[in-house]
Amino acid sequence: MCQHHTSKAPQGVSERAWHPDDAAKPAPARPNSSEIYRPDVLETIEAKIKEIDNELRALSLDIHAHPELAYKEFYAHDVYTAFMEKHGFDVTKHFHLETAWKAVFEYGSGGKTIGVNSEMDALPAIGHACGHNLIGISGVAVAISIKAALEKHSIPGKVVLLGTPAEEGGSGKVILLGNGAYKGMEACLMCHPAPGPVGSVSLSSCLALQRMTVEYTGHTAHAALSPWEGKNALDAAVLGYNNISALRQQLRPTHRVHGIFEGRDWAPNIIPDYAKFICYVRAPTRVEMEATVKRVTPCFEAAALATGCEVKITFTGSTYDLRQNKALGDEVASIVLNKYGAIDYEWGIRSASTDFGNVTYDLPALHPGFAIPTIKDGGNHTLGFAASAATIEAHNACLDVSKALAATGVRVITDEAFLAEVRMVLSKSGLDLKSWTMLGEEDFSGRRKTTSGDVVWRPGDGSTPAPVNPDPSQIYRPEVLETIEETVHDLSEKLRGLSLDIHRVTGHPELGYEEYYAHDAYTKFMIEQGFEVTKKFHLETAWKATFIHAQGGRVIGINSEMDALKGIGHACGHNLIGISGVAVACALKVALVKHNIPGKIVLLGTPAEEGGGGKVQLLDKGAYDEMDVCLMCHPAPGPVGSVSLSGCLAIQKLEAEYFGHTAHAALSPWEGRNALDAAVLGYNNISALRQQLRPTHRVHGIFEGKDWAPNIIPDYAKFICLVRAPTLKELNETVKRVAPCFEAAALATGCEVKIDYSQKFYDIRQNSALGSEVANIILNKYGAIDYEWGIKSASTDFGNVTYALPSLHPGFSIPTVVDGGNHTTAFAESATTIEAHKACLTVSIALAGTAIRVLTDESFFAEIQRTFKEDEASRN
Repeated sequence: MCQHHTSKAPQGVSERAWHPDDAAKPAPARPNSSEIYRPDVLETIEAKIKEIDNELRALSLDIHAHPELAYKEFYAHDVYTAFMEKHGFDVTKHFHLETAWKAVFEYGSGGKTIGVNSEMDALPAIGHACGHNLIGISGVAVAISIKAALEKHSIPGKVVLLGTPAEEGGSGKVILLGNGAYKGMEACLMCHPAPGPVGSVSLSSCLALQRMTVEYTGHTAHAALSPWEGKNALDAAVLGYNNISALRQQLRPTHRVHGIFEGRDWAPNIIPDYAKFICYVRAPTRVEMEATVKRVTPCFEAAALATGCEVKITFTGSTYDLRQNKALGDEVASIVLNKYGAIDYEWGIRSASTDFGNVTYDLPALHPGFAIPTIKDGGNHTLGFAASAATIEAHNACLDVSKALAATGVRVITDEAFLAEVRMVLSKSGLDLKSWTMLGEEDFSGRRKTTSGDVVWRPGDGSTPAPVNPDPSQIYRPEVLETIEETVHDLSEKLRGLSLDIHRVTGHPELGYEEYYAHDAYTKFMIEQGFEVTKKFHLETAWKATFIHAQGGRVIGINSEMDALKGIGHACGHNLIGISGVAVACALKVALVKHNIPGKIVLLGTPAEEGGGGKVQLLDKGAYDEMDVCLMCHPAPGPVGSVSLSGCLAIQKLEAEYFGHTAHAALSPWEGRNALDAAVLGYNNISALRQQLRPTHRVHGIFEGKDWAPNIIPDYAKFICLVRAPTLKELNETVKRVAPCFEAAALATGCEVKIDYSQKFYDIRQNSALGSEVANIILNKYGAIDYEWGIKSASTDFGNVTYALPSLHPGFSIPTVVDGGNHTTAFAESATTIEAHKACLTVSIALAGTAIRVLTDESFFAEIQRTFKEDEASRN
């Protein structure tokens, strides 16, 4: 790599970065004007830049005030092109790219062409935190002052200023280079602000960069109920991240590997089936970078192998190290040292990267850094640097280096011997452009086949539900149960249509608190069935359907759930839960009237079970106060025709928010406090803790970011974590063990952490008396009972209801494919099958039959109350 090296600090250079409070001002380290080539030309350049100083300052602040991201620099495009047209340049707008542009001035004919670059793009959330407003006006200043010199001194020549978009990760210059935008230039010049000593200009290089997109594909599952059915793509991405962290110990200090996660349709209670890790690999030279990529790639493959996920690694673009042209650099150094300040080879953007590196591989080029005053930990890619880039000191420093670049550009045009040296330096660098092989896209796969030997109802297995103890004589009030069966049978076709309508196979199932279509569909159906309906009951999408027959009867509560899951629709079967509640209520209504049974039916349409806690809100608002008991059911994998009376896990939602400090992830990562590192460490701490947790406990979650970019140290990250345990007491104890994992991560990374204990759902306390009656009906009429399947390892906000009043929440099995349990796309499909529909109606009949006994059997109701009180006492 063509770069200056020195064994001792250059003259006039301090090891301390320029701070806004410093009394020292920029001054030439070697004030000897006799070494200046064509001082008359430099004088013209200086005069012209002074003349347009105020215009350039206004232009810089205007661009700074209107930050635009890569390839969206529409405002900058228009402002710069108008400015250059005003100053006599021939402007081509939308040059090869939508926001690129070219401004050309030619004096005479047959002269040499000098190229200049102006960058425009900003960074997400932190604006011009890399100072591209200064880079932009520097290019303008260089081009306009060269034009003035060519005109005043009658120098034949051409200056071409390119407005180059998307330096921040978009590689705009690489695209322009490929389109021939730099063709014909003898050399190309630009500069870049950075922290550094007062008045210094840096001729350091930068790091070559390879961008990698690593996509992991797994398999969804219910993260607590049946996590073994899933393949966790987020686990794979985090393992890849951790593998990189382990690799860093063996990487040279000059190398950088860093990145961020991206997800798709993540939810804390779904095993993620997709995760992306956007990774940047950097090294001092392209050769070293490619060698490092070969070491990094197995880290991602290993993560896929360990988790059973598939991985696709795409090399999305590379930029090369800066091949600073020594002849051009020596000329700039001479001017700066004699007129403006100092030269160094250690500061600048040495540990960052730029797409201008590719330009330096193609033609003679120079990309000096220039120091501006910065606060502590306020280097590139921080809000502090964005503020620094708007200061008058930064503006003046920008114009000083621009003068040196303009004078160097004129020398390229006028001095044949100098140009020959410039060309010779490029040839001596040993570049063989034709031999370059660009990294292409490759796929790497690691697969692990899993099978299940569980005795689960599978589609097409030939089995049909059948009663285990077929003895109708054991049924309470069989004539009423017969009415219930007939009613449900008569409504079956309508209920099937309602279920599929809610499932919305060709549409978009509704997420928590957004169940507007379901709200309207259910309330319309219940009105048609003769119920008094209250729409928007306490909550926007909740509803209540009531029927009373006679007076003085007990109140049966029933629940219908409605919400779906992000990305995978009704993958928990809430379409079935919804129609079950409707079936129970409608069958009870007919039975009360036909058999003259006093009683009240209250069916609640409850939103947002999937993490939103709709029932908890309704419970707090008194929606369950009048009920004597409450009933509902839930589909799940299980043996053929089985109904499960298992409980479920209590759950606590924790949101650990980490707050750090941004920095340039390669140039000055030590200035940052990496909130993503903290979140990942918290995740890893949880992973370590799992070895000491009981098998019945669950801890899992996802990340959320804010304005993340791979080349910015993230200053914010959130870890949304769900902690589960069989009982509320065990949950509270486990949460106390989990919280220090988050605190330790903050301590290790220097970040701050805020832990929000935002939501808690209790375990299901199945009322044993209600459960016994449902079991009796199922065993004698329809199928089997178990206590191991259902949603035993999942959680639900109905758990809170079971703590408030006697309740029952049986699971019922539906046919599912291997690894197709709750919270998978396969389960969403299973929830539409006719077998699932029939299983749903069967358990609904049993629930309705049990409700009849609650209304009519005093001793049975006394037993319900007794067991509830005993359970309550045991909890306390």
